[in-house]
Formats: sequence, C-alpha cells, structure tokens
Amino acid sequence: MTRISSRRATLAIAAAIATVIAGTQAQAQPATPAHVITYLEVAPAQVDAALALLRAHAAATRADAANIRIDLLRRIDRPHQFAMVERWRAEPAADAHRASAGVVAFRAALTPMLIAPYDERPHTTLSIGEIATAPGAITTVTHVDIIPPMREVGTENIRQLGEASRGTPGNLRFDVLIQNSRPNHFTLVESWRDEASMLAHAAAAPTRAYRNGLLPMSGSLFDERLYRPVD
Repeated sequence: MTRISSRRATLAIAAAIATVIAGTQAQAQPATPAHVITYLEVAPAQVDAALALLRAHAAATRADAANIRIDLLRRIDRPHQFAMVERWRAEPAADAHRASAGVVAFRAALTPMLIAPYDERPHTTLSIGEIATAPGAITTVTHVDIIPPMREVGTENIRQLGEASRGTPGNLRFDVLIQNSRPNHFTLVESWRDEASMLAHAAAAPTRAYRNGLLPMSGSLFDERLYRPVD
C-alpha cells in the first residue's frame, strides 16, 4: 500500500470513529421536555359531562409512555374553566399524541360543550425543576407578554425569577415556559402548598423586583389564573 493510500485509510477510519462517537454522544443527551398548555371553557350546564371526558382523556394521556405528566386543573373563581398542563419527553411525542385518533375523538366529543375555542398552546422549556404535590395545593398559570425589543432582557428576568422561586417555602413547582408560536410570550406554571405560601411569595423581594422591572417591557396585563387540581 502506498503512503497516500495508507493516509486515506487512516483518515477514513478516523472519520468513522468520529461518527460513532458523535452518535453515541447525541444518544446520551436527554431530549429537552416539551410542554402543552390547553385552556378550556365549557358551558356551566355541561361541567359534569365535560369533567368525565377530561378525566378519561387525562388517564389515556398518562398511559402514553412518552408522557411525563399531565395536570388537569379547574379554575377556582370560574369553575367552568379548565386547563391541562402536559409535559412530554420530546416535542415529536407531543405532536404525535395531539394527532392521534384518541385525541381527535376526545376533541370531537368535547367541542359541543365548549363556549370558547379549544385553546392549545405548545411550549418549549426555559427553566423547570422537580414537581411535588400536596393536598389542597394551588396552581397558578400566568401568561407574560414581553414587547419584542426587550425579549432577551425579559427572558433572562423571567428565568431568574423561576430559579429564585423554586424551592422557597411552600413551593411545589415553578416552570418557566416559552410559547412556540410567539417567542416573546411566556407561561409560568407554579404550584403552592397553600394560599399563605403563594401570597408570601408574591410579597417577597425577588418577586416585587421582578414585577416592577416587568412593567416597562410588558406588552399586556399580567394574566395570572388560579386553579386547583382535579382529582
């Protein structure tokens, strides 16, 4: 074998090894969880029928191996309004689930009960942590709209709020998510052991500083909705 041929063979072997290593590293990297938040408003007279459908849908979703969790929530001050907060192992799994025959049938059955559109919003992860549960917990789902010129600054401020809040007294969950269709729109999903811990967090210095800094860059009102989990 000539020196040139030998060098080519060596390079080919090195390239093959690099490809294998890259593939192994890619497989070792865990996929970033994907999230879907759905807001539902049903006719008050249809609440019981809607609840039966929602519970069955949540149970079927939890049976999907790619689903990490789904939380079915009922709004405290408007008990005919619901939210579903889903966490998936990866975005393709969430997409496949939404396109499945079971979800199509669920939506078809639920549609006659709705008095507002089925509002489904896929999200990506900005900052999330572990999730705990407790009897009587309160979950807040908050929409935050940052004006586009301030998106990077706003993103960092919201991320810092999540990291400062996670694990504080009474906190069970604090997810900071980015809406896929509008990267300057964010959703905060918080769970608190009780109302007292939720209010204490609202009055804490980091939260007040965040809210004061948010106002000049906010594109809409601070939309915070309070829920309790549906058993």
